[in-house]
Amino acid sequence: MSDYSQPDFYRFNEDSLALVQFVSQKLKNAESILDLGAGSGIIGLELAKLLNPKKLTLLEYQKDFLPFLEENIK
Repeated sequence: MSDYSQPDFYRFNEDSLALVQFVSQKLKNAESILDLGAGSGIIGLELAKLLNPKKLTLLEYQKDFLPFLEENIK
């Protein structure tokens, strides 16, 4: 897994990785991915690496996450 930028108040854990593996095994491919409440974008970005969608949309409402999400998208 790549190193991701994250705020000090939050750390993703093994649950995030397990969700990525579960979804990628069930779908195998995807035209698009929508991640609502994306946080730092880790789940959506990792799924995109595995499923290679044509469209990836990451939405996050909490402004505290936005700089980290933008950094991780780069």
